[in-house]
Amino acid sequence: MDLRIRWLDLWLLGLVLMGSVITQELPHNDLDKGQSREPKLVCYYSNWAVYRPGLAKFTPENINPYLCTHIIYAFASLSEEFQIQPFDPYNDMEQGNYRSFVSLKAYNPNLKTMIAVGGWNEGSKRFSKLVESPDNRRTFILSAMAFLREYGFDGVDLDWEYPAFREGGNHTTDKGGTPCSSRN
Repeated sequence: MDLRIRWLDLWLLGLVLMGSVITQELPHNDLDKGQSREPKLVCYYSNWAVYRPGLAKFTPENINPYLCTHIIYAFASLSEEFQIQPFDPYNDMEQGNYRSFVSLKAYNPNLKTMIAVGGWNEGSKRFSKLVESPDNRRTFILSAMAFLREYGFDGVDLDWEYPAFREGGNHTTDKGGTPCSSRN
């Protein structure tokens, strides 16, 4: 078992090195806003890793909560009503993977756990409709706040692939491809 745990730690570290983002230090003026100069090591956990066979199976319990400053659970999806919903309710809720994932904070209280909404399977259509109106964005924001409170996540990662360039994306209303560039 120790060999398996070490192998999984090395495997996760490899993923961290290949796919993680280390943010640069913030400008000095942001420190006045309570921002930290400490680098962030942001990692993703893919919820479908639990379906891998044998030693490749990877659950939230296999995550070393000290390797990253932030870990993002991929993925949740966006409903037709612009609300966050579990992508895989059986895995995420019934099997308790949301609970196990956010419970990593019991080992490392400084760890931030986040939920990613979107991804390749989500496409662009719903995101394009989401940013089209203030009412849609308000619905999403209220849904996101309720979701974070219900499941204990610290934040949301919007994984919109790819604004204005995928089936259903809207070249007119995606406005440069970011929700922040839409007018309120």
